[in-house]
Amino acid sequence: MSTQEEQVIDASKVDEKRKVLTAEDILCKDDIETVDCYVPEWGGTVKLRSLSGLEAERFVAAFPPGERQSASAVHIVALCAIKEDGTPFFTSEQVEELKKKSLRGIMRLQKEVLRINGLSEEGLKETKNA
Repeated sequence: MSTQEEQVIDASKVDEKRKVLTAEDILCKDDIETVDCYVPEWGGTVKLRSLSGLEAERFVAAFPPGERQSASAVHIVALCAIKEDGTPFFTSEQVEELKKKSLRGIMRLQKEVLRINGLSEEGLKETKNA
């Protein structure tokens, strides 16, 4: 990429950063991120999505400080895991079965969920640098 091309890209980011948004701008934006996360423990990939503000609020309320981290890890993975069509991957009964699976696989997915939601150290850095 040439220096001139870089300057054009940088200029567009500056313009975007200066734009004053309206409520409609924000509410119309599809900002739920999805990623595929490879889980070698299970031999495949799981599609994950970021949480909405309401989902995050409900999740935090369901697991007050002091709750066991492994239980909340399973639940946040279950909440963020989706099928190709965007529907929930696990049923409530399957969440109970998921608790019996490899903690390593669950923690691998939890790490990615935290990252895409800006809750991990890496995710916080990405948000800060955006």
